[in-house]
Amino acid sequence: MNTLVIGGGMSGLTYAIVAAKCGHAVTLAERNSRVGKKISLTGNGRCNIGHVQVSAKCYNNSAVVRRVLHAIPVTEYVRYLNSCGIYTYADREGRMYPLSDSAANVVDCLRYQLSKYRVRLLTDTVVTRIERANGGYDVNIGGRTEHFDRVVLACGGRSHAEEVNTSSLVPASALTYMCPSLVPVKVQAMDPTLNGLRAQATVSLYDGEDLLGSETGEVQFKEYGLSGICILDLSAIIARRQVQRKSGDYRFVLDVVPAMDEWTLEEVVYSRLAAGERDKSFYGILHNKLGEHILRRLGSQASSPQIAHTA
Repeated sequence: MNTLVIGGGMSGLTYAIVAAKCGHAVTLAERNSRVGKKISLTGNGRCNIGHVQVSAKCYNNSAVVRRVLHAIPVTEYVRYLNSCGIYTYADREGRMYPLSDSAANVVDCLRYQLSKYRVRLLTDTVVTRIERANGGYDVNIGGRTEHFDRVVLACGGRSHAEEVNTSSLVPASALTYMCPSLVPVKVQAMDPTLNGLRAQATVSLYDGEDLLGSETGEVQFKEYGLSGICILDLSAIIARRQVQRKSGDYRFVLDVVPAMDEWTLEEVVYSRLAAGERDKSFYGILHNKLGEHILRRLGSQASSPQIAHTA
């Protein structure tokens, strides 16, 4: 069978490899210059490739996911990864990563499988039209028309700000509204001096005064906003609300000293302010840059011991 797979992400590569192993003549079309671009960005370069305890209840359309997991359980998925030379481990939360902790290595393994099973790979290629013809499909691919017995559209969803344009390939009624999920978040007026900083924190997500969720873990400060697994988990709440067409006035509140109770922290900072050691308010507690950022935000308020209690 002559099969065209459109999309070079995890789903597209997997279908192309499995179909080729089954004897199909497979062509994979990818609009980027290299397949696996999304894969190479997952898990902050480590490649969070799955979850050992994936459950249908974690998805909006649980009925569909339940059928998929029944047909292909996690153990079968792991066997597929192993067959591609990708071996995994799970962290304490059940997230699966390659032993190499390298997303680039995962992409290399998948690309090798494409080559091994002679998948025809077309990069920098855009598909603009698909029409039924002669029991199959005529496809305008890279400016020319080719015929395929089967066409698989596997360009995924909006895992980045740019949206995949499928309007010319499938009817609108077949599309599901999607938005970026499990992604870093942009923060207004982010302090660029914090870029590259990492800190353990308890992060709470609010819509106005309503608490939507809270996570504890490592926060990564970026020049544009925040990242880290706990931030990604909270971003999924925003994504689900956007899919439900709910808008919000979102803000993240960070407790950057989760290991110290509030009263002890106040006592330490208050005593240092009372001693005239404002610039040393967070020495030994926070990274210097983070401490300096907080003091700048407090401004003159932190110069008075009377204000330290509310700061």
